[in-house]
Order: sequence, then structure tokens, then C-alpha cells
Amino acid sequence: MNSPWLRVEELREECSLYAFSRHLHCPKGTQLLAHLSADSRYKLLVNGQFVVEGPCHGTRYAKMYETIDLTPYLVEGENHLLVQVFHATDGHVISLYRERKAAFWFVGEVTYPDGKTETIHSDTSWEVSRYANRKVYSYPGFIPSVPPSEEVDGEDVLVAVPTSLYHQAPPEQRAFNQFGVRGTYPLTPRPIPHHVKHPQKPMLLVKTDKNGADYDAGQYETAYVHLSVKGKAGTEVRLIYAECKVNIDETGKVSKHLRDDPEGFVQGAYDGGVAKGTYQGGLKDTIRFTEDGTLTFDTFYYRSFRYIRMETTAPVEIQNFSFTPYYYPMGDEGRVTCSDDAYNKMWDISRHTVMCCAHDNYVDCPYYEQQQYDMDSGLQMLFTLRMTGDSALPRKSISDLAASQLPDGMLQANYPSVVVQVIPSFSLYWVLMLREYLRYTGDLPFVRSMMGTMEKVFSAFDNILTEDGLVGTTVYWPFVDWAPEWGETGVPDGGVTEPLTMYTLLYAATLKAGAEVCESLGRTGLAAEYRARADKANAAANTHCFDANRGLYRNTPYRNAYAQQCVLWAVLSGAVEGEAAREMMEKAMTEDISISTFSMNYYLFRALEKTGLYDKYAPKVFEGWHRMLDWHCTTWCENPDNPRSECHGWSSAPIFELSSAILGVYPTANGMTEITVSPRAHWFDTIDGTVPTPHGLVRVSWAKEGDAKRMVVQNPAPDKIRMFVCTPHGKIEQTTAEGQYTI
Repeated sequence: MNSPWLRVEELREECSLYAFSRHLHCPKGTQLLAHLSADSRYKLLVNGQFVVEGPCHGTRYAKMYETIDLTPYLVEGENHLLVQVFHATDGHVISLYRERKAAFWFVGEVTYPDGKTETIHSDTSWEVSRYANRKVYSYPGFIPSVPPSEEVDGEDVLVAVPTSLYHQAPPEQRAFNQFGVRGTYPLTPRPIPHHVKHPQKPMLLVKTDKNGADYDAGQYETAYVHLSVKGKAGTEVRLIYAECKVNIDETGKVSKHLRDDPEGFVQGAYDGGVAKGTYQGGLKDTIRFTEDGTLTFDTFYYRSFRYIRMETTAPVEIQNFSFTPYYYPMGDEGRVTCSDDAYNKMWDISRHTVMCCAHDNYVDCPYYEQQQYDMDSGLQMLFTLRMTGDSALPRKSISDLAASQLPDGMLQANYPSVVVQVIPSFSLYWVLMLREYLRYTGDLPFVRSMMGTMEKVFSAFDNILTEDGLVGTTVYWPFVDWAPEWGETGVPDGGVTEPLTMYTLLYAATLKAGAEVCESLGRTGLAAEYRARADKANAAANTHCFDANRGLYRNTPYRNAYAQQCVLWAVLSGAVEGEAAREMMEKAMTEDISISTFSMNYYLFRALEKTGLYDKYAPKVFEGWHRMLDWHCTTWCENPDNPRSECHGWSSAPIFELSSAILGVYPTANGMTEITVSPRAHWFDTIDGTVPTPHGLVRVSWAKEGDAKRMVVQNPAPDKIRMFVCTPHGKIEQTTAEGQYTI
């Protein structure tokens, strides 16, 4: 597959969209297998029909390419191949690695009906032009991680641009590049499936006013937007995307209540940027009509929205206003339904939230950032693995984030990204992610390949321990959680200049998780070392951070401020155990201290489970999701009350709670070769669920029968999965494919 890069020889400060075009004459029965990539992003159309986009987001060290069979798109005779290439410049789409000029790489393997073959390369046989009438831009002073906006002025105007050929080593030669022209990174095959093509759905008109009209997608979506209209030549159209309706009071203050409030407003406002991070603009596409009064417009990138507001300078006739949903092709073989419809809605919304936050990689929020964060991705991976047996995206996410490791051992908080941001605790969440991946997949070779990264993470923390044995301060952002009283940084008072108790306890818990990974790989000596370091960290927290009079851990050693986050990690790390842990969790759930928000609630649930308080307090934690149902949210918010983001993958904990804690299916050995079924049967009258494993679907169902409940447990592979069922009569090993129990 040796082929050069075809590079555009113009250097532009602004982002640009290019057309790489060529014709191919095909007798009937011609076959074409294509391999392609681009700098920075492409869409391939064959005979005007969209086929594939890419390249899949890679890292600084590996650029990816797609392989696609184009045979179904070919016609007898002349065929037109068009590759639209978007090139990102500095300060734009920070999740894309790019070089200074746009470029395109293509290998087409043609097989003719008579058996003859031909190879098409990205060479000078392609015509290359720039769309001069399209402006692809971000706003001045705003460094976005979301794709830029687009403006189209009339019909397409293509301007030919000069090109050059540059050497790229064949993928089979890996990083070998004797000329060093296109960088030394290897071209790597796409490691995840192509996205499924969903049918278009119409935008529905819900409100008109003198300035425009509001349209509703029915629920929050990540999707391509399509517009086809007729109107007076010179008319301008503006599309403003909004996650939900907002309310604006007489002072201009914006707030959120009912997300579909008929009296609410559609506002396209972003938070982010250079200073305080507030951008009062909007993700919008401004379009000008051609002279004949027609317009067809398709967004190059997917957009995130529930509502779209269309504003025009003159009346228009809408021929098509629709969208094509765009998500990672996630299976739904794992599912839970129960007798309480509110929890069924929670499952559906959680699943949709995860899907809207999963594309080429996990993203924290598709509207504002589209960045793959360590903490977010660790949770999204868990929720994914409870829904589908496909581990490709979780594996890619772990690998991507590992590639971000800095010389001091810390991982970037979000990656891939050309802008470096570090949150120390997020490196530890990556280790927890690795441990859970092993628990669910049993993929020892992959986990072994990540060992060096894990060891360096722990070394990074070992190197910043204080004389007291606490995790010390760094130059990085010490984010903990979005507790309201901690302001817009998510850091407890004193957490910038003093050791954070929660960081020390999280470090101890993660060392123990790392020890489990080491033991699975036969590295018992390193496992023992990690456990010893965890015990020292816990002892340091108990000595310097525990307030015996209050019975709680301080947020820092020197301030009398307290939070659930410290307590739950003290429980999960083993710094406090037994009845003392239970008493402390009781305090954490009842006293007036800082509470965990959606980013931390999964771990709060685990601490409640460990201390035997799940049934007592989990309903209280679930109140946050019930409130979002009352607000008519169709995806889960980033944090409570008046959140920035309406769609945040880390808030989808109901998937795990229903599937694991309540249905009761939990892996107790790597690769789910041993599973314990311990349902909370009193929560619902009926519940039925399936949980994916590498060996098939485990199914659990129960239904109320008088004063008792009858449960059926199905094991898809009794020869591969040891199944233990917990009932009031004890723990029973199920040796058959199906077992029935009274609970």
C-alpha cells in the first residue's frame, strides 16, 4: 500500500475546505477497495453519494486510515470520486493533530471484470481545489475543541490550488520514513468500526416569531444537519444550535428550568475560551442564497443540539430541513427493564447520553468540548461494557490516553489534544479504567502493554509525596468535583496550595487496583510494593487529615472543611473499614458537608455498597436523576442545578446501578469468568435484564409471587463462567445453564 501524500502548496492562517477529485472509468463488475486518510479531516463521496468520513482520531504518534469497499457505489462507465478535506490551523479543533498544510493519502485497489488489476494513488491525477465561497472559522480569541462554524456564500466556487507529492512509508513498514517529509508517525488502520448510517429525520417546527422560527429534533442529538430552501436571491439564513430551551429574566440573566419550555428561548451560547471561558456567541452556520434563489447546505461536521433556530432576512420556502444522527455503532444487547417506568426512562436516557458522547473516541460533552477526558472516559467505558460486548472503543480510549503521558509521568487530562492540560487525579482514574477493562474483558496482552504507563503514573505521584506522606501540590489543575461551593474550578478551598486529602485517598485506592492488575500478570512483587505504598498513603491521611472530633476527613490537613468525596475514597481505599466506615458514610449522607455531583456519584454508590448502606441512601442519590426527568431532559446534565452542559457521559451511572447493583450481576474474576448474582429484589416488583460477557449474555429476571419473588438466572456458558447466586438461604453455585430461585 505504498502511496505518497498529495499536499496542498498554500499556507493559510484560517481553516479551509478543499476538494480532491478524480474520475474513474469502470466496466460493469469492477471492484474497488480504498484506503485513505487526510490532514486534518475528510469526507468521501462517490458519484455524489456520501460513503465514509475520517480519519479516525489518532494521537501525536499515529495517524489512522480507513479501508472501505467502494464497489457498491460504482456505476458502469464514468465514476466520480470526491474527497472533501478540511484542514485545521492553529487554535482550531484541538483534538486533531495536523501539519501546516492540507494533505490527502489514498490507495485504491481496482479489480476489473477480466481479472486485471490497477492501483490508484493520491498523485497528480487528482484535481485539487479550494472552496472559495466557504468560510470555516472560529471566533477571534476563542480556542475551541469543537469543530468550527461554516459560512457558505452562494453556490460553490472552486479555485485550483498547487500541490506537491511527499513521501509516506507504507503502513506495513510502520514508522520507517527515509525522507522524513510527512513526519515519522506511522499510518495505522482504523481500530474501531465505521459508523452506521442512520436515516434522516425531520426537524419539527415548534415556534415562530417575527425574527425566525424554532425547530425541535425531539431529543438531544449529535447529527449532521441538512437544509434545502428556496427564496429571494441574496437572502441570508442563520442556524443557531441549542442544547435546550433557556429562560431569560428582565435583567438578561439566563437560567434553565423545563428543557422544552414553550416560552423558552433558543440560544447558541458557548462557555470556554481564553480568559474566564465565557463566549457569548453561538455555533451557527450563516448561508447566503445563490442568484436563482436555491440553497442546499450540509454541515461538514456533526452538530450537537436539541433545538435549532432558523433566522432569515426574507421569507423562504423550506424543501428539506433534517438531520442524520451520528454516534459510535454501540450494541444494545445489554439492557434492563423493570416495573418502575421512571427507571426505565433513566436507562434509555443514560444509553442515549453515552451514545451522544461516543464517536471516534469518548467525549465529555459534544456541544462544548468534544474532548476525551480520563475520568469521563473511565466511567463511559464501564457504562459501555454493561450495554455491549464490543470492547473496541474502550480499548482505543485507554490506548489514546496512554499516548498522552508526559515526561513526569502524568497523563494529559484530555487527549488527543494539541493543547496540554493536566489534572493529576485523572491519571489515577486512567489506572482504574485499565483495571475495570481487565475485569470485563480478560484481555491480558493489551493490559500488559499498558503496564509501563501505569508504573510511570504511580512514580509521578510517588515523586510528589510530602514529608508527611500525602500527595502534594503540583503546577497542574487539582480538580476534584463540581460541588457548587467550590466555584468554577471544582477545587476545595486550600486545594491549590495544600495537599488534597481526597487525592491521597484516591492514590491509595488506585495503588490497590494497580496491585490487582499486577497480580493478574504474575508480577506479585510489584503488587506487594503497590499495596505497601497504599497502606502508607492511607496511614498518612489518617494521621494528618482525619478530624477525630468531627469523625470526618478534612478536605486539606489544615482546614476544617469536609466533603463526601473524602469519605467515599477513604472507604474505597480501605483507610477506614468495618463499622467505622459505615458510621462515617452515615455522617457523609446526613450532615451539612459538600456533596458529590454526577461526576463522582458512581464512586459514591460503590462506597454505599461497600458499607451496606446502598438500600438506605441510593434512592437519595437517585433524586438527581429524578429531577432531570422532571425537567424533561433527554440526556443527562454535567452537574446539578443550572449546568453548562446538557449532555455529559459521566452522568450515566443509572446504567451501572440498574445492571450491576440492582439486577445484581457483577464480575468477580477477570474476563467475567466468575460472576456473582446478588439482586436487590425489593426495589421493584419485576425486573429483567441481560449483561454482556465475553462468553455470551447473562440474563436475570424476577417477578413477585405473593410474599416471595421468583428469580431465573441464565448462564450462557456454564463451562466458562462460574456463577454464584446469592439468596436469603445463602450463596449457591449454579452449575447448569438455567437456575430458578426464591428470593
